[in-house]
Amino acid sequence: EDSTPTWSPDGNQIVFASNKHGDRKWRLYVISPGEVRGEGQEWAFGRLPSWAPSGDRIAYHGCDERGDNCSIWLIKPGGFSPARLTTDASDTAPAWSPDGSRVAFVSTRGGSWDLYLIEMTAGTVIRLTRTPDYQAAPSWSPDGKWLAYEAYVDGNFDIYILNVERGESQRLTSDPAPEYSPAWSSDGRHIAFAAYR
Repeated sequence: EDSTPTWSPDGNQIVFASNKHGDRKWRLYVISPGEVRGEGQEWAFGRLPSWAPSGDRIAYHGCDERGDNCSIWLIKPGGFSPARLTTDASDTAPAWSPDGSRVAFVSTRGGSWDLYLIEMTAGTVIRLTRTPDYQAAPSWSPDGKWLAYEAYVDGNFDIYILNVERGESQRLTSDPAPEYSPAWSSDGRHIAFAAYR
């Protein structure tokens, strides 16, 4: 039940989500890599965490203490100062740009699952894709120019990349088996992904 781990920029901690408690509510936990079979320290209610490159914030899909105002939230390490970043309840799966200036996410605020990003300084939300299909799991290239993502198009889950500035997308895989959860290599030359084959 523990899932979606993400490293702190200094490599000393891993934040992850789990619904292992009896109430089945998703919570964020942090653990150090040296801890074996540990439970982790609980930081907040939420899931799909993404650590900022600066290490001072974590974006995640969460809600307020009453379970309302769900969207993308921010917390500081230690679970301090939770603050709402976006306003639509369907906003989820945040991913920080390498320079920390933008957060990509997915949402149905436009009627279908599409990719968006929010400019952290101005708070401006920009829609990146406009399709009737499903897009999810955005992952930034190290240079911040591309987003890899999974999409369900024509009956298949495949991996695509999107040029963020030009808005142009390109299909990378065309296997009948589903492909999910892309992640860029640190040099930007490769994309790893999961597949059912």
